[in-house]
Amino acid sequence: MRKKQRQLVSMPCVQWQAQLASLYKNDLLPRERKALRIHLLECSACAQAWDDYQIMDIALRRLPPATLLPQLPRELAEAVHKQQRGNRMLKDDASIKDVTGDLEVLDLDEQLAKHIRKGSVRPESLSRPERHVSRPIRILSTLVAVLIVAVLAGGALLLFSSHSGPESSVVGGQVPASADVLYTIPELPGQMSNAVIYAVNPKNGSIYWKNTFKTKLEQSELIAYQGMLFVSSYDGNLYELNAKTGKVLWKYAVNGHVAGSPIANGSAVYFSTNSGLYAVDIDKGTLLWHVAIPCKPQSKNGVVDPACTYTLSTVANGKVYGFFDGLYAFDASSGKQLWHNSQILSKGSPNAVISEKYLYTIAGLHLDVLDAANGKSVDVSGLTIPGEADGLFEANGVAYYSTSKQLTALRGIEVLWSQSYSNVFPMALSQKTLFIEAYNSLESPHSAPGSYFYALDAATGKIKWHYGDVQGSWGISSSASWDGKLYYCFKGQVKGKWVDGVYILHDGKRDFHPFHN
Repeated sequence: MRKKQRQLVSMPCVQWQAQLASLYKNDLLPRERKALRIHLLECSACAQAWDDYQIMDIALRRLPPATLLPQLPRELAEAVHKQQRGNRMLKDDASIKDVTGDLEVLDLDEQLAKHIRKGSVRPESLSRPERHVSRPIRILSTLVAVLIVAVLAGGALLLFSSHSGPESSVVGGQVPASADVLYTIPELPGQMSNAVIYAVNPKNGSIYWKNTFKTKLEQSELIAYQGMLFVSSYDGNLYELNAKTGKVLWKYAVNGHVAGSPIANGSAVYFSTNSGLYAVDIDKGTLLWHVAIPCKPQSKNGVVDPACTYTLSTVANGKVYGFFDGLYAFDASSGKQLWHNSQILSKGSPNAVISEKYLYTIAGLHLDVLDAANGKSVDVSGLTIPGEADGLFEANGVAYYSTSKQLTALRGIEVLWSQSYSNVFPMALSQKTLFIEAYNSLESPHSAPGSYFYALDAATGKIKWHYGDVQGSWGISSSASWDGKLYYCFKGQVKGKWVDGVYILHDGKRDFHPFHN
């Protein structure tokens, strides 16, 4: 009797499929990776699918490297060379050590050998049988290969010389005047080759417009600014869209990979790449100023050394704040350096917020408070906030800081209130209600992990109501609040099928409206 072959990829939970396909550190946010790791401990189907993805990745990386042609552009040659050097991969991330164990780097050949010994991968499946090919066919094949490489090289030259990205197509109408709207990219950054941006009515899920790009997009969260949206893409461009109609207004050729989301403020949009910090005119899409990285970024196994990074943190009060070899402040109109604090390095989230005259950041895995005017550290030794930093959010001049053990509200360096809520993330504020998301029930810390939402009294931090979903996926991206309700976009089930839609949380209840025209 013929032995039934094992299926290559198991069928995982639908709501976790995109996360399971994310093999590398920067594909997911730290909290998304942590949620995925814990889910793998509980779901055998997803754990099997994860294992299958690892095996496939190992097999693909086992393929012999290609020989570089001398006429390839320098940028393309360097990119290919870096990819070929990546014969080692990061098994896990130190920020989730409590779930997965110590950080470990595995050689791919050793990993593959282990799978072969276990029977997960058959050696013969990775080898190619020898076949005799006549000389004329070999010559013809060589000529065809040379022609294909020449065409690809010509295309690469065009790509790196002009950065002319593919156009996008918009369908639908426009956002009505004074209407509430959510802008969302349903898939994870880099997951879809034809990424889609939706403008939807948060009250019922109806689509105002839909813009389909012929490329991948690098971000998942969109915030409208003065009727415009800004999004970076894998085709080497930063796009400005009309938030009302979804049409592309201009595109700017980006020199490198955009780190994080662009930030619009005043008459410019700001972003950072591995070549520095940029300011582009909102109306014209032309460069206003550029600051080169003052240090040389170093990375190991895909992880950038915190001694020199390139991340934009925030823009406020005529200043642009970002991390290189420490935290910098630049004049927003000219790019002139105002101050530099070399003691604050970006070891974790580069998030920073401004409250009154103070700048708060959790880049060092704890709360640092600086004088926003001169960058000098402020003595906060009187603030006793235990635990490692999780989240930082500012609204109405109040900074909400969460750690693995506590949630604290700060105004200046004064503690307004503190609650023993562990592993929560502040999300939004509406009508004196602070919305947070938690990985476990706050009332029962040892309950099953899931997605728990809480509405807190912003003045005291006390719980008003909550909604818990044990099967929910933690770490939503597009969210907003109006009228004391929380709105966010995520997948939901309709007649047994998973579809994109809008969730509305209110008074301890949850409504779901699938996207529809």
